[in-house]
Amino acid sequence: SHTYRGVFGSHVAQVIRRLRRLCARYGSDPVFLLASATAAEPAVAAGRLTGLPVSAVDDDASPRGELVFALWEPP
Repeated sequence: SHTYRGVFGSHVAQVIRRLRRLCARYGSDPVFLLASATAAEPAVAAGRLTGLPVSAVDDDASPRGELVFALWEPP
């Protein structure tokens, strides 16, 4: 797993914030999509990174096959 922290995390956050300022100057309002499979609190981490309020989408709506459970007690 990895996180953006320390000096590198600060640099990444500043690059994102500079990009936002540049986009705002030209009338654009970008949407940031971030993904994390390992962060304990992904919304908090994303908010710190982007400086924006974040809505976490943590529902798994992917299709799944049938689950079959079998219990076997040997003789």
